[in-house]
Amino acid sequence: MKKSIACLVVGVVMSMHSFGGNLTQTQFEKVAGDMMFNMLDSSKRADQALEKNNLKEFTKHQCRLLNILEDMQDIAKENKGLNKAYDLKLLADERLREENARMAEGGADKDSVCSYSVS
Repeated sequence: MKKSIACLVVGVVMSMHSFGGNLTQTQFEKVAGDMMFNMLDSSKRADQALEKNNLKEFTKHQCRLLNILEDMQDIAKENKGLNKAYDLKLLADERLREENARMAEGGADKDSVCSYSVS
């Protein structure tokens, strides 16, 4: 059974703080792998909702995606000495730029997307 994205992100952030932001390589790889899976899942679900013109569902998954990408940046920064941390940060930076550009085309930003998703 898959963990919900929200629970995973909360768990990742709590793990990061409980380890003082410094994860072992094994912990980092587990967290990064989970975040990658959830990033792809949220992206897929957002695209599916958009195809169905379900704006509420789209914004919910888009907000989750943006939060995951920001968490990926934070985890990578906090653990920059670990193998693949730089790659994770580059990926998160690039995806965040793409998502922000896509939202800007529609006149939106993270705050408006996330606010709409919970309204």
